[in-house]
This record gives sequence, structure tokens and C-alpha cells, in this order.
Amino acid sequence: MKKTKKDLNQSSNDLLATKEIEEKLFNLQKNILNLKLVKASRKVFNYHIIKATKLEIVKLHYTKSLLKNT
Repeated sequence: MKKTKKDLNQSSNDLLATKEIEEKLFNLQKNILNLKLVKASRKVFNYHIIKATKLEIVKLHYTKSLLKNT
């Protein structure tokens, strides 16, 4: 089956979106690592930031999997 210009554009857009998601995932994971290295006096505050960041990572993985399935 020959791909149309629209199909190629959609594939290109999906690849760009996937690349953006991967960059966001990398940055979020780097942020978690940095937060874990912060002093214990801020432990409770950091816990909530880490939890929210991990939730964002899950959302991005889900979005990425949806893009791969299209």
C-alpha cells in the first residue's frame, strides 16, 4: 500500500511528538534524581514533587504508546 503525503506527514508528526515525549521523560527523570539528592530537611516537600513527577512520566509513557499504535 502506497503511503500518501498525508500519511507521511502524520508519521513525521508522530515521530516529532515521540521525540518531544522522550525529551520530557529524560528531563523529568533527571529532575527526580536531583530531587532525591536534596537534603533530608526538605524530604516531605520533595516526596510530593517526586510523586507528581512520576505521575507525569506515566502519562507521557501512555501518550507515547498511543502514538506508536496509530
